[in-house]
Amino acid sequence: MSSLVPFPPLADLPEFDISDLLQEVADVLELVSLRRRVPIEIDAPPYMMVHGERRQLRGLLIRLIGNALTANPAGSQIVVTAFSDEDGVEVEVADDRSESAELLHLDPRHGPRLAAFGNRSQPLAQQQIVAACGARISVSGCPEGGVATTVQFPRVRGKDAESRKAA
Repeated sequence: MSSLVPFPPLADLPEFDISDLLQEVADVLELVSLRRRVPIEIDAPPYMMVHGERRQLRGLLIRLIGNALTANPAGSQIVVTAFSDEDGVEVEVADDRSESAELLHLDPRHGPRLAAFGNRSQPLAQQQIVAACGARISVSGCPEGGVATTVQFPRVRGKDAESRKAA
């Protein structure tokens, strides 16, 4: 007997605008940002729809951006960008910390360690949130210096899209 709970099909998950959620998360972290003197810039056009549990993805984004806030010295900046293409939606949290991406803990079983900010929940739980909405997460060095954490949400072709394709 398996203890794994199967994820629902992506098209059955609620759909919401990730740009609204990113702005909401920036508002939640505004006080921390001001105290640390590390501004958060959100660059996300409206109507970038993704599928997933909004509350869980909100917690994940708070941890990602909060982790960047914690790791960066005063005077640095965090830039959160989102863009959409035919493959899906990509959200990137980039910062200009001095450490390289190689110094971040990357566990091949669980992906990047995302629990440095907030309640220090298990990285596996964060990876499950990402997997539940069919997304992938990666951490890399930025060409200009700093670290970028990227969440890639797949384009979900729902029942409507399939019926239009068949017609």
